[in-house]
Amino acid sequence: MKKGILILSAIFVSLAAGIALADTATYDYIENGLGYNIIPDSVNCVEVTLCIEKFRTDSVVIPASVTIDNTDYKVVALGDKAFYSRRKIPYLELPSTLNSIGGLGLYNLVSCKYVKIPQNVKEIGWAALCQSPFKSIVIPDNIEAISASLLNRCDSLHVLVLGKGIKTIGGSALAEIRDLSEIYIMAPEPPELKEYPFSGCHSKDAIVYVPFESISKYDKRPEDKLDYDNWNKYEDGEFDDTWAFFYDYRPIPDLFVVNYQEDIDIEEQEAVKLAYDIVNYAEVEVLGERWEYDPEVIAIEGDVLTGKAKGTTTVKKVVETSTGDYESHEINVKVRGIGESGVTLPVADEDPFNSNKNGASTSSDNLAAKCLYYSIDGRPAGNDASRLAPGVYIELRAGKACKFVKR
Repeated sequence: MKKGILILSAIFVSLAAGIALADTATYDYIENGLGYNIIPDSVNCVEVTLCIEKFRTDSVVIPASVTIDNTDYKVVALGDKAFYSRRKIPYLELPSTLNSIGGLGLYNLVSCKYVKIPQNVKEIGWAALCQSPFKSIVIPDNIEAISASLLNRCDSLHVLVLGKGIKTIGGSALAEIRDLSEIYIMAPEPPELKEYPFSGCHSKDAIVYVPFESISKYDKRPEDKLDYDNWNKYEDGEFDDTWAFFYDYRPIPDLFVVNYQEDIDIEEQEAVKLAYDIVNYAEVEVLGERWEYDPEVIAIEGDVLTGKAKGTTTVKKVVETSTGDYESHEINVKVRGIGESGVTLPVADEDPFNSNKNGASTSSDNLAAKCLYYSIDGRPAGNDASRLAPGVYIELRAGKACKFVKR
């Protein structure tokens, strides 16, 4: 177990050192806040080198090509640290032309709800998705190696799908994950595990779906650990580098649906694209697809969900096949009235500035004039409205009702 601890320590020292490096990248061309570099010795190909966040506080759609000096260049790669620790991007769409994601390329995307990795991607670098809040990740069949620390500390990850081509899983690749509930491994042969890929992982109770004929190859628990109660008593670190780390192995279903969203919160008339993948493992015949939901609350046209009336509902995808229907997990949807923030205003303290702590008198007029600002997610933003960045803030003013302010 000591090795696993050392590995994690080295990882986060390196990540901290990378913060300054991410913002010093250079680029040949910039468009819509994205910097591109022409790839040497390629035939009109570029990589995304840097997302300049101060120009991008909304969703980002990376194009399949860009035009530089009247020449079209195909976007085939995300460079190292391209989106390193970008904190204000709620959604990122990668082009189908992409074939590689560099080390730390999508590290710590604090606000990004999901990302779909294109099927053409053949390589994902070290710690590329580390510490990002994705709910589901599908690794394409073209990937052969899960790099070290790839999903380290992805605490929000619930569903992980590993494609048929996976042969190795790197050290600490799934370390420090707390809520992983489902793992689908398509490879018939168990991937080779490098040093402590599950170190510090708190998801040993996850259901692991593997090919039916391969269950005995994956489930290699010792004889004295076959009983759940005995297995559950193993010492920390005992199985961190073996497939015996997990207990519950089951056959992969013929087809399954992966949702990238778990909760949707929108206003009336607001629209959001539903993101999902249909994984047809057994290549069964698909006869049709449908969404199930309450039509009084929302409408769905294609894959676009629109709020109709204030209320709540659930949404699930149903795929009709020659062997039966397959359903996704439900997505919880809340529709608010137009102008409603969906955030509960905090109650202002009688004196949020604690003006009287030294016994000094404070008039009610002076106290009422003072206020504090907080971001929507509850982070302090100071008390000077003129210095607030553009956005919506919660205003706390002693003696008066709290309100939302827009800057």
